[in-house]
Amino acid sequence: MRRVLFVVPFSGLLAFAASAYAEPEAFTFNSQFDTEVSVGTEMPEGHSLSALAGKGTAEITGLAGKPIIASAACVAWSEPPESEFDIRYICDYDSGAGDWTQIASCDVTPTESQGANCWGKLVGKSGTYSGRTGSMTTYIINNGATGIGYWNQ
Repeated sequence: MRRVLFVVPFSGLLAFAASAYAEPEAFTFNSQFDTEVSVGTEMPEGHSLSALAGKGTAEITGLAGKPIIASAACVAWSEPPESEFDIRYICDYDSGAGDWTQIASCDVTPTESQGANCWGKLVGKSGTYSGRTGSMTTYIINNGATGIGYWNQ
């Protein structure tokens, strides 16, 4: 029986203000989130099922070293025991330079701290991110996350 403690599975991340030429761009990030809605239940089969939604901010630093702040709104949900991943989530971000979406999958670490290792895709929607994609990896614990990412051209 696999049990998933639903840690705020938002990697309050991502993105670095891309250059006007849309060059590939690496970045690091740190984030904090507040859960606004949380729902869940213990299933008759013995596993828990839960979801949550929240908002937060991320500080993103690219190779140039100048941090930017992005706001985010996220929704996350636990997966059934037979799933490849423990948690999945989607977040919409706005940095003022443009909007993007992050889609990620996570494995909960089997420790007392119950963090989650996540990785996924970035999809640019507007501004400097329009038409771009990227990837990211993050570690989530409690209401925060830290990690790295990369915007493609």
